[in-house]
Amino acid sequence: MNTLCFIVIWIVLIPMGSQEVSMSPNQKNTAEGLSRSAWQHWRGGRIEEARTAAVAALDQDPSDPKARHLQILTSFVLGEFENCVKQYDRLDADYERCDQLTPVMIDAYVHLNRLGAAAELARKRKQPENIYRWLEQRRQMPLRVGLEGTTIIPFTDSDLPVDLMPAVSMEINGQTLTCHIDTGGAYIAMSPKMAKALGIEVKPLGPGLANMTRINVLRGIARKVEMGDAVMHHVPVGVLSFPEDNPAPPFMENLVVMGTNILERFFTTWDNIEHRLILSPRGDEKAIKEHLELLPRDQVSIDFYYLGDHHLGARGSVDDQQDTLFHVDTGLVTMDAEGRQPALAAAQRFLKKWEIPHTGGPFADRSILVCLGQLQDAGHIVYVAPLESLVWQELPTSAMLTHGFTKNFIWTMDFENRKWLFSRGR
Repeated sequence: MNTLCFIVIWIVLIPMGSQEVSMSPNQKNTAEGLSRSAWQHWRGGRIEEARTAAVAALDQDPSDPKARHLQILTSFVLGEFENCVKQYDRLDADYERCDQLTPVMIDAYVHLNRLGAAAELARKRKQPENIYRWLEQRRQMPLRVGLEGTTIIPFTDSDLPVDLMPAVSMEINGQTLTCHIDTGGAYIAMSPKMAKALGIEVKPLGPGLANMTRINVLRGIARKVEMGDAVMHHVPVGVLSFPEDNPAPPFMENLVVMGTNILERFFTTWDNIEHRLILSPRGDEKAIKEHLELLPRDQVSIDFYYLGDHHLGARGSVDDQQDTLFHVDTGLVTMDAEGRQPALAAAQRFLKKWEIPHTGGPFADRSILVCLGQLQDAGHIVYVAPLESLVWQELPTSAMLTHGFTKNFIWTMDFENRKWLFSRGR
């Protein structure tokens, strides 16, 4: 089976190199020392420690732009988007790294549904014209979501086995189709052929990545999308255009994928035990209470992080390698010769670091234990990724946690509280 990895990157971010700086105990307690320490924690994937050091640095020197920069980044990954705006407004416009924060702040405004502010910032900071025009179009046609109570949408059959990449029935612009679910995707992704068939007008947006291939992303807006009892208007659509010398696999021509930006509009449960998607309105206490009554009571709560427009992160471990930061992306669809779906995708350098043998081929040579918070699941295989893991604003992740792990659970995304609720079933 071909390997698919839907990672739609709307704005390509190029990580900057970093270098650890040693400091004496006295230096570490100065504002400058705390700021340096904060960035070392950040580049090491230690988000909470970075936040603490950045706040301490600003307490000593409120004019420190590098500490303010990092407080914006840590606020973003912790879902504190209003604080991102507050801190950004305090930042000197002449700060030498201000341009690096522009895509971060655009994403923060989008998460806050402040499309006008996002478009204005793109114009002010001289972002590419197509980015500005896309945000302005979305401001004029804002995404609207309607749902009363809780809706249950059963998984449906498709060309891909439900165990590899679940799908649900969806109606786009009046046409019923099958849509796969992928936390590595943005809103809705499809091929140029499908966009044309659904009457979605598209324009170029920028470079992206899909199926481990660098592609061009076009964008458009679906007038109306229905899924169960949920009705959405003006839904952004990413159209994946593969290069002529490396075309998409034929079956991708008809593939439609729904990503995190749709899921986050709801209190969302991905039930891999009963094979269903459960949606309730965010912030609706009555609906959420009824929603939770449909689920097992023995739930494990895990914090997750925001890594940009739609990517998510979470902490776990691989064998005895504690405190590993995962990029959560359920869109990897592949199996080994025994029909096992990998729980992780990681570059060879991480396999070496974790002492996981690899003598060639697409998979590592032994099974591993994968933990996510308190959850433990043994016997998983690792896909050896040809590309490095996601790096967001110099924050590195070590591996991609995939559906090969999450498919063994019922899991709920509480975007209001940045919580991931897991259960093994009734």
